[in-house]
Amino acid sequence: MTLKTKVLLIISVTLIVFCLLFIIINKNIVYSGFIQLENSQVEKDMERIHQAFLMELINIDSLCHDWASWDDAYDFVQTRSPKFIEVNLIPQTFSVNKLNLLYYLNRQGEVVWGQIYDLNDMNILQLSEFPDKKFPPGHSLAAPEPQEGDPWNESLNEIFMTALGPMVVARRPVLTGSDSGDSAGSLIMGRFVTGKMVERLNEQTGIKFSVNEQPSSLLKAEKLHSRKNPEIKTIEVSKDLLIARMTFADIEGKAALNVVAEIPRTITMAGRKTVYVSLAIILSASTIVILALLITTQKTVIGPLTMLAGHAEKIGASQDLSLRLKMVRKDEIGRLSRAFDNMIQKLEQAISTTQKSEEMFRSLTESSLAHVIMIQEGKFLYVNPSGARDLELPPEQLVGRNAADLIHPEDRPIAMNWARGIIPKNNHGDRFECRYLTPDGKTKWIQMVATSLVYEGKPTILIHGMDITDRVTAEQERLRLEGQLRRAEKMEAMGLMAGGVAHDLNNMLGGVVGYSELLLMDLPEENHLKKHVNGIMQSGQRAAAMIQDMLALTRRGVVISEVTSLNDVINDYINSPEYNKLRSYYPEVDIIVQLEKDLLRIKGSPVHLAKAVMNLVSNAAEAISDKGRIIIKTENRHLDRVIKGYDSVNPGDYAVLVVADNGAGISKEDIGRIFEPFYTKKVMGRSGTGLGLAVVWGTVKDHNGYIDVQSQVGEGTCFSLYFPATGEMAVKVEKSLSLEKIKGRGEHILVVDDVKGQRELAEAMLKNLGYNVVTAAGGEEAVSYIRSNKFDLVVLDMIMDPGIDGLTTYRQILAVSPGQKAIIVSGFSETDRVKEAQKLGAGPYVRKPYLLETIGVAVKNELDRDERKNC
Repeated sequence: MTLKTKVLLIISVTLIVFCLLFIIINKNIVYSGFIQLENSQVEKDMERIHQAFLMELINIDSLCHDWASWDDAYDFVQTRSPKFIEVNLIPQTFSVNKLNLLYYLNRQGEVVWGQIYDLNDMNILQLSEFPDKKFPPGHSLAAPEPQEGDPWNESLNEIFMTALGPMVVARRPVLTGSDSGDSAGSLIMGRFVTGKMVERLNEQTGIKFSVNEQPSSLLKAEKLHSRKNPEIKTIEVSKDLLIARMTFADIEGKAALNVVAEIPRTITMAGRKTVYVSLAIILSASTIVILALLITTQKTVIGPLTMLAGHAEKIGASQDLSLRLKMVRKDEIGRLSRAFDNMIQKLEQAISTTQKSEEMFRSLTESSLAHVIMIQEGKFLYVNPSGARDLELPPEQLVGRNAADLIHPEDRPIAMNWARGIIPKNNHGDRFECRYLTPDGKTKWIQMVATSLVYEGKPTILIHGMDITDRVTAEQERLRLEGQLRRAEKMEAMGLMAGGVAHDLNNMLGGVVGYSELLLMDLPEENHLKKHVNGIMQSGQRAAAMIQDMLALTRRGVVISEVTSLNDVINDYINSPEYNKLRSYYPEVDIIVQLEKDLLRIKGSPVHLAKAVMNLVSNAAEAISDKGRIIIKTENRHLDRVIKGYDSVNPGDYAVLVVADNGAGISKEDIGRIFEPFYTKKVMGRSGTGLGLAVVWGTVKDHNGYIDVQSQVGEGTCFSLYFPATGEMAVKVEKSLSLEKIKGRGEHILVVDDVKGQRELAEAMLKNLGYNVVTAAGGEEAVSYIRSNKFDLVVLDMIMDPGIDGLTTYRQILAVSPGQKAIIVSGFSETDRVKEAQKLGAGPYVRKPYLLETIGVAVKNELDRDERKNC
């Protein structure tokens, strides 16, 4: 054995013994101290949980005291007043105070009032532990006999086990508001120990724990109020986690709640880290000492003997003939020693720098949440774990694979151009987003930045990326929902404006249509003016039809609601003059009708549905520039999940109307606005006012339906209208009376309208039918007339300003003249106030502008109502 080996052996044995002693001391003294601290912290954490449950008891006990020491409650227990129950003992009391149980008992233990609720759905629960009529003397919650002058021995707050799980309960004597006198009985309140309560206590204590309703039999159970600390048992799940258990007893002393807490071992982790760091420092210091001793020995003892041979071997291994032995000592050994030290020092620095650089690179890339990818010659050279995880492939399968294969085909050309532009720049590339395809076909969005570098003599792209799929998906959903909200708000605002305008126009058109009809009745057949007056009346009626379109925008336009079939609506349209006119405009367009044989029936207005069909088919024809095809189709659809399209369609059974064309299509910029009132890109004059699709929208919404639109520019558009199906059967509609049968017999009629022209028109029409008519300019004037005059019928305008409206007027009329007959007229669509007036006894509703036959039939039917009933 050489001298160098002996010295090295002695130093190594000394170092090993020293390290062993250091490990033993750290384990038995330092680390054990950390374990003791950890055990102490566990006890403190479990005590915080204990105190949290105590606070729950104190809270419910305080609430119970507030409700028990109350004069009203004191009287209620003695008198059982229903008013106290109606005002205080309501479901909201349970939900607001988060109570599951509330019982009032009298002195004999009889139940004065008691109820148990499930707070999740507010259903009433029945528990055998809580009798309906009387608590037996041996019941745990039955109040003991109160001691004279001290009713407080009736109080308790404990855990009580029920068939549905543990409950924190409190019992208080029912006293007066001053907490004095003998108790009238007792009040019991309870609150289940639920998952929500445990979650709230988790947040309050900052400790993650759960409650097991089947306590461990290995632990001694103590009551929450016990002065003894509960027994705690800990289990070491792992080196980083402890499980601590303790059990609380219920009111009878039986184990009720098993608390299981997960406690991170932060203290022992810190202790281990301290021991490891100390050991690393000792090892490093010892290593430095060994090196120093070896160098010293080498310089003073062994070096002079082996220096020349060692230097020669180094030169032979490095093949560097320029190396020379240079010594500062007076002899050759000194000069050789200094040269050797300098060489060793440089070698150590080079190796250390290389190791640190490689270690830093690995640490940064392997632990980074971002993707770190190196691509060389179009193939993956390196992919860090984060990138491989998001691409759902192991790194070894990615390395050497063509990077472009994983990019979505639609994004591949753009990505390739982006990558080609990075290498010539020799700097950072612009931020870039593209889609990647995982092996199972899922699409992921990746955001990347890149720079070019040279690795092993070849140009290489270094990419830093991040999976932004969730962010992109959330942004797309946000934009979709915002678009739906904007459309709904815009339609609502435009509808309200159109409704107000339509009301005023209806009042004005009433005079145009009504007086035109009266003139036609007075003019002889040969009079040349009759043609012109008839034209005026028809123009007014067409204007009134347009106003009905405007009223449809208010979402209040559907008055008639009957069971019908979309097939019948479409067949009626195919046989209508409007359809024939459309075919004459567009003879080159083929219209194909495909109707479901057993189509589900719907409930709604055939007039409004026909208008919607006409508007959709007209728009489809106008979208076809030359030859083309329109398909009108009906079908049954059952949806078992929500379908997200232009509207989100809820599950259910639907009768679906589809109108599709192969015309010009609608651009993405326009498709969001097509249902806006007055929005149009059509040729004015033939194509209308821009209300067509707005009317379709209003009609579908009035029928509680949904709309889906699919369109491609240059390929065509498809509208799908979903109408909820009904199980009701269709009923036959009675025919209206003829003009010969609506003449009056001199009955007295009061016309109430705030518009002078409307009053005069109604007066003229009704007088023409043989009635005696009196008019009133407002509700107050009408009530005054009724006080001093008797009328067979009142024609009552619903909207009157200023003053009281039609509903209020009718109420006051009934107060003066009970059973007074009336019909309602209005320029608005039928409203809730109209229906409320009809519930009070008013007859049919007539929309302005009305024809002579319309108002005459309504008046005649209402006057003869009692006669028809008697028949």
